Amino acid sequence: MSNRASVLHHASRHPAPLLAGLILASLATSGSHAQGVQVRNLALSGQQAPGAAPGVNFSTFNALSINAGGRVAMNATLAGPGVTATNRDTIWWDVPGVMQLVARTSEPAPGQPTFNYTSLGGIAPNLSDSGIMTYGALIAPPATGSRDSVWTVSPASPPAAFAVGLTPAPGLEPGAQWNGFSSPQINGNGAMAFRAIIASSAGSNNTHWI
Repeated sequence: MSNRASVLHHASRHPAPLLAGLILASLATSGSHAQGVQVRNLALSGQQAPGAAPGVNFSTFNALSINAGGRVAMNATLAGPGVTATNRDTIWWDVPGVMQLVARTSEPAPGQPTFNYTSLGGIAPNLSDSGIMTYGALIAPPATGSRDSVWTVSPASPPAAFAVGLTPAPGLEPGAQWNGFSSPQINGNGAMAFRAIIASSAGSNNTHWI
């Protein structure tokens, strides 16, 4: 009986300059015996970021996840012409053969008129076995304060906000609003669970939602 297991390796190499990379290793096994390893580089610092302007490269990687099918979601920062502290943070996922951009700071937050992504590093992306991904982001209109948000995206659907801070929290007293989110998890059937802070006239409360 054979099966395959996927292992994600965050590697670094040390000739100058320092390079960091994400490598997907697919391990074929028979019973308890490994038969072979297939290795595929997903992204490398200094490498052109797919779809970005010429010379805009991957710089650093963090906060990643992998599902049972071997697909990967990750946070990465960019570097190069036109890249600043306000537009360097990104979220990507692995479409067979290439990393595809999902979100980038300073770019419009889909479905949220006048809002841009302002931070993408607060919550690690979570990728379900069915291919649906959830991620967290701070969003804001230009030159105003940010609000927290939780997003989903799938191979068949573009990114969409699941919950946005400072909007009504369903099923609670009038005036109760989402205020912050953490730890979103999504299963193979697309059901999501997350923690949220709710602000109301009675104060703030920590809650769990599904």
